[in-house]
Amino acid sequence: MLNDALPLSLVEESGTAVLTLVGSLRRQELLGSRLTRKEVSRHVLNMADALASLPNETRARLASLDFDGWTHIARGVRQRGGEGDETLWFAVSSLVPATLIWLRHYRKADPELFSWTPRGIRDLGTQEP
Repeated sequence: MLNDALPLSLVEESGTAVLTLVGSLRRQELLGSRLTRKEVSRHVLNMADALASLPNETRARLASLDFDGWTHIARGVRQRGGEGDETLWFAVSSLVPATLIWLRHYRKADPELFSWTPRGIRDLGTQEP
């Protein structure tokens, strides 16, 4: 599932970066820090874009992820001001951690989703001559 593994890896890496950057920052500290906010926003948008790129078949296998929520996050984070602030904080405090928890679950339950081996190569060893 090479095509699916790349976006899922990007989601995990960006989500971990968000949690690392935010650490124990409070809402006002994050929103008041221009550099941290910009970097956190970049990672949140990377997550949203990577999830949006997944095919419907993969989305169905990751049914517990909030794909609609991530679409809303992508739109909101790109806005300036009040709604963008609320959207970014919701992503950081709720959606990013929940997504990472679900991905950890799916990695154990369906490791093929995270495999870097293309489908055709994986099947070569099982074909009869």
